[in-house]
Amino acid sequence: MKKSIFCIVLVSVLSGCASPTVVEERQLGDQSLTCDQLVEATEEARKFEKDARGERGVTGTNVASTIFFWPGLIATYSNTEDAIDAAQERQRYLAKLYDKQGCDTSKKSDSVAKELERLRQMFSDGLISEEEFQAAKKKVLGI
Repeated sequence: MKKSIFCIVLVSVLSGCASPTVVEERQLGDQSLTCDQLVEATEEARKFEKDARGERGVTGTNVASTIFFWPGLIATYSNTEDAIDAAQERQRYLAKLYDKQGCDTSKKSDSVAKELERLRQMFSDGLISEEEFQAAKKKVLGI
C-alpha cells in the first residue's frame, strides 16, 4: 500500500516537471531553406507556441503539481514563457529570411490570414487574453 502511494506521488512529481519545447531562434541550415520550407518552419514554430500556451491551462499535470509539488508548477509556467518567447522570435527570424529571399508575397498574405485566424482561435480557446490577442494582431498586421 505504501509503495503504491509512493509511486503515485513520484509519478505526479516527475510529470509536474514536464515542460514545453523551447526552440532555437536560429537553426543550422535556415539560410538555405526554400520559400516553402520557410513557410513550413514557421508553421512548426507556431505549433510550438500554441503547445506552450496550452501548458499554462488547467491540465492534469498542473493540478498534480499544485497538490504535490508546487515548485514544479512554477517551473512549468516559467518554461512556458521561455518557450512562447522563443517560438515568437523564431517566427520573426523566419519572416525576415522569407522577405530577404524575395519569396512570393501572395503566400505571405495567405500566411497573415492564417496567423490572424490562429490568433482568433487561441483567443476563443482561452489560451491568450484579449490584450495579448490585440497586441499580436497589431504585430501581424504591422501596425
